[in-house]
Amino acid sequence: MREKIESWLVEEGQFNRYVEHPNANWVLLANHPKNQPTTVSIINPKISPDRILVEVSVNIADDVQQLFQRLTQPQRERILRELSMELNRFPISFGMIHPQGILRQLVLQQEIFSDGLTKHALFTAIQNVYKAFLQSQWLLQRELGGQHKSGNDFGIGFRPAAS
Repeated sequence: MREKIESWLVEEGQFNRYVEHPNANWVLLANHPKNQPTTVSIINPKISPDRILVEVSVNIADDVQQLFQRLTQPQRERILRELSMELNRFPISFGMIHPQGILRQLVLQQEIFSDGLTKHALFTAIQNVYKAFLQSQWLLQRELGGQHKSGNDFGIGFRPAAS
């Protein structure tokens, strides 16, 4: 499975590198869109070797967390609820770490079982998690105002999580 996926990523110019993780049989990193800084992880979890997870995991920049801190608790809850409702429109699973309503991490995933793994299924999943990633950026930028100091290409201070 790994070799097939890696060859597809190379073929499409999106292969970044292979990394090791204690909870995975293997992890491949891809840049999507190609030649862009957004890293998508393709993970084969040890607990379920018959599937892959296509994932974008994001640590929220400190200055964006500070924007959350300036909001009232009801405002924070409204933004997180709106983000959840928006992400539910995508065929993905997601998780958020948000102590006291301050968003710290966002994980977006779509799984593919080995019996459904095709090049089309893989790149559809990559596109789905990427679109959910973009939608979360746009929603937070609209709600928080884009007044961040991070100055990176993600627009609202997102930092891809280390894999």
